Amino acid sequence: MGIRYRKSIKVAPGVKINLNRKSASVTVGGKGFHKTYNSNGQTTTSVNLPVKGLSYVDRKGKASSSASASPAASSAEIDKISVPKEKKVTAQAVLPDPPTAGVAVVGFFIIVAGFFLSGPSIPAGIIVALFGVYLIYAYFAYKKNPDSGKYISEGQLSRWRQLLSVTSGTASDLTKKSLPILIELKAAAEEYARELPYSAEDLLNTQQRIIDFSEFVIIKGDNPKQDYDKYVSLIDESK
Repeated sequence: MGIRYRKSIKVAPGVKINLNRKSASVTVGGKGFHKTYNSNGQTTTSVNLPVKGLSYVDRKGKASSSASASPAASSAEIDKISVPKEKKVTAQAVLPDPPTAGVAVVGFFIIVAGFFLSGPSIPAGIIVALFGVYLIYAYFAYKKNPDSGKYISEGQLSRWRQLLSVTSGTASDLTKKSLPILIELKAAAEEYARELPYSAEDLLNTQQRIIDFSEFVIIKGDNPKQDYDKYVSLIDESK
């Protein structure tokens, strides 16, 4: 059985600090409308609608990617996993998410919470404040060195740069450069899939390049290895 810890601290009217074992957050607002800024980089907006029992919740930031579609056996099904041109496509880093400015903001509020806690309990106040200092330090340490080994190793950076045929660039720079290339590779793979069985080798080579990129970044919602298996099935069926 895992140990759970959760504590909420009201530091001002409409401002509350939430602490648990894995993260911290700041909630601003009241029962009708409030926003929560999480140290993991996620922002949650909650609105209670005028109809009893209905509410609206919008989460932005760090989130798990959804799985790809189930194995396909026809060109119509292949179209379902294509990237819609009219929709905004975003790249999602596979490497650990770095601290954002929101983390530093949460850290500031936690330091304030530590100050209020120091009245009834000085040791508790010091511990909470130190946690806030750590969050702020983590953000500025990342800004100073975005290629820190905590997030990406030198070997990974070297492989990523080779995939992009560049000699320099931070992880953030390489993520931005990877997106248009991934879109082109995905479109090419889908075109090769429609030309089977003549394009089988080109299809698998192209999808393998997408898998190589997936060590560092993927198109949000994609699962390159599952897509590779789909294409292998299509090739077998087209023989």
